[in-house]
Amino acid sequence: MDSQAVAVGISAVAAALLSGFAGAYLGAWKTTRHDRVERARTRRIEAADDLVQAWATALFGIDAAITALLTGFDGFPALAVEAQRHVNVAIKSSVRVDLLFGVIGLAASNSNAVRDGTRGALHAVQRGDADTARQHHAAASLSLAYLVNLLADEIESTGTRRDLARKFKTIHHEPEANPANRATSSIPEP
Repeated sequence: MDSQAVAVGISAVAAALLSGFAGAYLGAWKTTRHDRVERARTRRIEAADDLVQAWATALFGIDAAITALLTGFDGFPALAVEAQRHVNVAIKSSVRVDLLFGVIGLAASNSNAVRDGTRGALHAVQRGDADTARQHHAAASLSLAYLVNLLADEIESTGTRRDLARKFKTIHHEPEANPANRATSSIPEP
């Protein structure tokens, strides 16, 4: 047997083994990455769902308290306390969303705007100012609508290059979704 043929045979076997190991490594890496992205997407969906439901419940509670204030319903104090409890639950839920979506960005800004609007509405209800409470409620509802759309967009792009690019964007790149750029300056501070 020729030594050159043996060398070629050994090289062929080595190349086959190397390509087999490389293929197995790349396959495992892609599968692991896909699993990580799917777990991240699932966690984001659950957190966003919990938050949106909590804010919706809080806004319905505030609306009920405002209506009770306007109609002179005897159960008004209990409704105001219940609305405050719902707002507190929503604020606690927002922490998980901040952890998964980031504290800097449009989702966080709109989450903060919902929080500030609901707190403003609650303070106005407690002072007996139904008009200001309605204005804050409307601003919080609008911010919640933006928040839902932003969270859905971020969930959809989880693990993509668009998701990575979004992490480097600032609020100023999308002024229409920034709650600071909306016409809420007419709402008096609580």
